[in-house]
Amino acid sequence: MNLISASGIGIRLGGRSILQQVDIDLQQGEMLGLIGPNGAGKSTLLKILSGILQPDQGRLTFRGQPFSSHDRSTRARHISYLSQQGSAHWPITVRQLVALGRLPHLGPWQRPGERDRLAIEQAMQATDLLGLAARSVATLSGGEKARVLLARALAGEPAILLADEPVAALDPAHQLDVMTLLRRHCDAGGAVVVVLHDLHLAAHFCDRLQLLHQGMTLETGPATRVLSEANLQRAYGIGIRAGIPSVEQALALAWERRPAARHPDPAKAG
Repeated sequence: MNLISASGIGIRLGGRSILQQVDIDLQQGEMLGLIGPNGAGKSTLLKILSGILQPDQGRLTFRGQPFSSHDRSTRARHISYLSQQGSAHWPITVRQLVALGRLPHLGPWQRPGERDRLAIEQAMQATDLLGLAARSVATLSGGEKARVLLARALAGEPAILLADEPVAALDPAHQLDVMTLLRRHCDAGGAVVVVLHDLHLAAHFCDRLQLLHQGMTLETGPATRVLSEANLQRAYGIGIRAGIPSVEQALALAWERRPAARHPDPAKAG
């Protein structure tokens, strides 16, 4: 089932054309990776899908109905947007910030119930934040804050998660954790549109890639087709290293999460 569809999307910002005639479809259970060089329009497209920006041209639907037919509260319950440079401006704890993800499900002055508390706990557990629950957000590293903001988005239990470079500030292990969480969200019946610069992560976790270049879609489809030599050259000005015979082999490098190695205590040695 199509959760979000957009056709002929165009927008100008600051007197400059950012997107032109872009089509996009997101299916239930699918992770769609938006890739492309800086300035290609990826973040702008994500903001349009979230309803933050209104396109100058084109048509956008959610579950087959025009976006305009769904009020903001309905969209907020079903679509969660994780911004590229999300931040917290108040000295609150990690748990309090994650709890803000439940606001679309609460009425005015309504206190969180058991379902809300469970969703918050599950989101924090999934993002490895239970040990930081009482910490002030102001004391966290950039990577820790990124995980907190992801937990806030997950706590809202959205059908669609729109994530703009969610792994940019994370170490390799937590990058894998975040991408695995996004994958699980899709496998559980949700859907994700994620902006990525790491082409290996995009190829290994996403069902489909959409390559943007100069505000237009250059290619969409499976990674092996989208990340062709010709597309890489045109969009990024890069190519597959000499001696590597195929796109598949170029994308073969992949990390996996493993338990931390145990080292002997030097104090007990000898």
